[in-house]
Amino acid sequence: MVDDDLQICRTTKIILESESWEVLTFDSAESCWKQFSKATPDIVIMDYQLPGKSGPEFLDTMRHEAQGVEVIIITGIGDEDTAVQVMRNGERNCGPHNTQRELPKP
Repeated sequence: MVDDDLQICRTTKIILESESWEVLTFDSAESCWKQFSKATPDIVIMDYQLPGKSGPEFLDTMRHEAQGVEVIIITGIGDEDTAVQVMRNGERNCGPHNTQRELPKP
């Protein structure tokens, strides 16, 4: 889980761990990427707007350097422009009708 909002990280971690998922949280793309050298996750849930490297920039890095990792981008600013930006960076399953890939923040 990558989000600079610590409450979102804590809440998501509690929910996923209650379903028996192992969850690591990071406050930036850079800190998450450092973990990739130790172990590649099955899935990364990340915010669209991150400090430093943004969600779409991090998605682009993962598509080239960590192929096979599933990515879910969450955002508090979800709109059509955001979905287009994400799709241009390689995510094909996002938009207002597909909540499996783009999820609004609570």
